[in-house]
Amino acid sequence: MLFSDTAPGSVFQGESAARYNAVNSLLRSALFPAAETGRNPANFRLDFINASAQDISAFSPVAITGVSDDIPEYHSSGCIDGLAVVAGIPAADETLPWGIALEDVAPGQLGMLAFSGSVPAIFSGSGTFVAVSNGQLCAGNGGSARVLATCPTGPDGELHPGLLLLGGSGIAAPENEYNGIFKLQSLSGSSLKIVNGSAPDSPYCGYTDIPGCNAIPETVLTLPENKGSMIYLCFAYDSVSKSYSWSFESAVPAGVKLYRLLGRFRNGRTEQIFSDEKVTRIVFGEEWYLQ
Repeated sequence: MLFSDTAPGSVFQGESAARYNAVNSLLRSALFPAAETGRNPANFRLDFINASAQDISAFSPVAITGVSDDIPEYHSSGCIDGLAVVAGIPAADETLPWGIALEDVAPGQLGMLAFSGSVPAIFSGSGTFVAVSNGQLCAGNGGSARVLATCPTGPDGELHPGLLLLGGSGIAAPENEYNGIFKLQSLSGSSLKIVNGSAPDSPYCGYTDIPGCNAIPETVLTLPENKGSMIYLCFAYDSVSKSYSWSFESAVPAGVKLYRLLGRFRNGRTEQIFSDEKVTRIVFGEEWYLQ
């Protein structure tokens, strides 16, 4: 952190939590100097300016967009020793380098983030690894951080920080490479979106030849954690109105004869089973006509 010196004779003011923690960190580094331990604790943390218009909460992911232009004197000197003040924004995914905010930081204000080593963080889901997905930290079977300790739950159901090892798990597990209709796209450890991989901006995730269900909108599904789920596209027939309706299900409902298995989902990981990128719509032919 950056702190201003106190002028002689000025009124004494109590120190902030950030200053108190910084002094403690300095004292700890004096007890365990880098020359003796072979590590430099300072290089696991960075000062950052919140370059966004949103508040950044403690223990949440921060994307590093570069060295901050707001403190030009640190542009040259800071880049040499690796302690430059960087610009940070709330992380949406793992496209940019990211760390964990160690305090609440308002827009335009200075804060501190940790980008390597064991770091406290608040995350949802369960699994061995944690990834940044849809602006949140989500545990599952893949990610660029390893879970050391899960987040305990307080008496009112609130999550307290768990412990992550940043930089301890290698490359994040990639999303499946399928880019056709009805693509399963993970959002978190317990949710996914069904999208059109060949047309990401389309409001429809795919098309069929079922009457009245020709265009299927993008859909978000929330599923149980720690349980593998099959994802089906199902069509039910109403004999009174003589019309079809569609739904995405984790099991084929009784009486439904028209369906397609799209894939599997478990703890933030997708496995695409329907994966023909050449198909522009699912064709059931005359199967629907016979009902």
